[in-house]
Amino acid sequence: MADHDICGMSFLSQPLRSSLEVCGKEYAINTDFRVWLRIYDILQDKESSAKKLTAGIVMCFKGGVLPPSFSATVEAMSDFLFGEKTEKRDFIPQKKRKKQKKLFDFSKDSELIYASFMSDYGIDLHQEGMHWHKFLVLFKHLSKDTPFMQVLAIRSMNPADIKDAKMRKELVKKQRIYALEAPEDFAEELFRLI
Repeated sequence: MADHDICGMSFLSQPLRSSLEVCGKEYAINTDFRVWLRIYDILQDKESSAKKLTAGIVMCFKGGVLPPSFSATVEAMSDFLFGEKTEKRDFIPQKKRKKQKKLFDFSKDSELIYASFMSDYGIDLHQEGMHWHKFLVLFKHLSKDTPFMQVLAIRSMNPADIKDAKMRKELVKKQRIYALEAPEDFAEELFRLI
């Protein structure tokens, strides 16, 4: 099976994948974006158990037919999930990777994402049975005026880059409102920036 580039010409000229190749055999999968959002959450959860991951794998494959290799299955699912072949570095445990600031969370930002799809595309995500890769392309290209992208811009700004104290204080306030995780000592951080 040819690799599919979710963002290149092949996205338009090739049919969207409906199966995964694992150990040289094709397995039919559920491609609905809601299923893959659940799988994404399971894979991102540092405390996910093998039981939870196994339940995610079962949810993914149609007809109860599962591939024989657990590790090859997880790798194929990761490739599909991220829309490309994953590099070995993607399987390095979170603790060993450099800490990067997390800018969004599909679960915590679900209302913003829903509103943004309605605003940009007129798509009601509760009514659509959309392929995961189609969802990813639309998600990746949300306009900067959507609620989700506005919050993403707020989260990604560095308050130290803002010279005006009043504007910096306002940004820190907004970042606190839209924070994915509560800062350990927000008051101390705010005081340091003033």
